[in-house]
Formats: sequence, C-alpha cells, structure tokens
Amino acid sequence: MIKHYYNRKIFFLMSIFLLTANLYAGAWTQKKNGYYLRIYSTYLFADQEFNYQGESQELYEEQLAYRDNYFKDIGLVIYSEYGLTDNFTFVGELPFKSLTTKRTVASFYGGDEIATTSGFADLGLYGKLAILNNPLALAVRAGARIPLGYSEEPSNNGPRLGTAEISYEGHIHIGSSFYPLPIYFAGSVGYRHRSGELNDEVIITGEIGYTLGPIFLKTYVEALRNVTTPPDIYGQPIVTPLPGGGGVLPDIIIGDQHLTKVIPSITVSISGTLGLQFEIIEPLNGRNALNGTTYSLGLVLHN
Repeated sequence: MIKHYYNRKIFFLMSIFLLTANLYAGAWTQKKNGYYLRIYSTYLFADQEFNYQGESQELYEEQLAYRDNYFKDIGLVIYSEYGLTDNFTFVGELPFKSLTTKRTVASFYGGDEIATTSGFADLGLYGKLAILNNPLALAVRAGARIPLGYSEEPSNNGPRLGTAEISYEGHIHIGSSFYPLPIYFAGSVGYRHRSGELNDEVIITGEIGYTLGPIFLKTYVEALRNVTTPPDIYGQPIVTPLPGGGGVLPDIIIGDQHLTKVIPSITVSISGTLGLQFEIIEPLNGRNALNGTTYSLGLVLHN
C-alpha cells in the first residue's frame, strides 16, 4: 500500500513537471539596470519527518515521551536581482521567519509544550557572472549566507532560525532557450561550505519553464546532499544542560541532512511588470529532514 501511494505521488509530481514553466531562470543574468523583485509569504505545517534511514515517520516518533508533535514555519521573504552590468547581477535574499514546535508529554503530569521563535534568519548575498548568453547560457554564482543576530540556542528551547554560522557557496548554472518556442531548460551544480560543526553540502538543481500568454509556469527540482552520511540523531546522547533534567530534543531543522524536493509554480501577469505567483514545495525523499508541504504566495515585479 505504501509503495502504491508513492507511485501515485511520483506520477502526480512528474505530470506537473512535464506541464509547467516560468518567467525567469537561474542560468541567465539581468540586463544592465534590469531587476527582478519577489516578495512572498510561506507556510509549512509538518507532523512527519524523514529519519536517518530515509523512512517517513511521525515527528519525534522515536522520542517515546512525546506525542501529537508538529512543526510550523510561517515566513516572509524578499528576493531581488539587479543587473549592475549586462553580464553581472547582484542577488539578495532576506527571510523573516516565525517557527513553532508543539509537543505533548505523554505522562500523567504531562501537557503541551509549545515554543515559538521569530526573527530574521540568514541574509543571502550573491553575485552572478554570465560566461555565455546565446544560444547556450552559462553563468557562475558565488556568495554567502550571513546570520542576522538570532540566538544559536533560544532561551525558550524553541526552534533555531538558522545555524548561526556564516556559510559560503558557489554554483555553476547552465541553460538553453528554445526560442521561438516559449520554453527553456536549466540546471546547476553548487557547493556550500558551512562554518562550525556542520558538514558541507552539494546542491544540484534542474528546471523547465514555459510561457503561455500572460501565464508563466515553472517546475524546479532541487537535490541537497550532505558530504557525509547523515547520522542517527536520535541515537546520540540527549543534552541535559540543567542538573537532573532539561534535555533538549534533537534538532531536525538545522543539521546534516539529505533532501530532494520539487517546486511547481505559476505566475500570472497582472500588468506589464507585475505578477502574482503561487508555488508548492513538496519533499520527495530525505534523511534527517522534515516531511511536509510548503505553500507560497507572492508578488513579482520586473522590467
């Protein structure tokens, strides 16, 4: 039955992949003084996770003292691109997040434990340089993610907004447009170096896009792989910072993990420069990662 469910799920997502496309792609830079601005909200509710073996299970299922657990992520993100020259684009991303965890202690003296952490997460700053433009697009992108002053260990034992460490990354983008057909393909390979105790990550992406009058459709697939085998985080000793208790649950939001996700989106043009975009982020598989669907709605402004 589980196998049949995943077959239907993969068939549904592949059908979307074959039918979708979008307004822009990562392999191309903006023209000089050209811009792309996207302001969008996100919502994730998850009560499932992928364990270190890649199996989907209830959140914190291996912590027998807890039940009825969930994680909620509500965010607002500003993403921007600006062409400093025809071949060099500045890219910036600023996320604000409100993260909530809820657990119920399964004992006579237990009760609900709810903790929320809110604030700016990691500021992303990148530069993208075009090597080729036509007929094949080739570009390199490099930059960093910078923590914006949030606490590495929230005082309320709530979820962390990020790793609290600077990470550096570089990507190679390639793409091709099939003009006059309104369709393109693109992909990238990147490497992220994470400071601190966490291990580095490799990011591989692919996308297909299609323009249909005022409608722009796109499907984006991203595979994130840690350079190590993600450990059994539940098999590690529980940290007890306070004598006699105060244990901290393993952090599955920030850690060493694998995750593959597909992101179909649709952008509808409202005017010549303004659009409304809706997208879904659906995980396909992972290790030590959340298993829940993210929904996003935002405005796109471009020239």
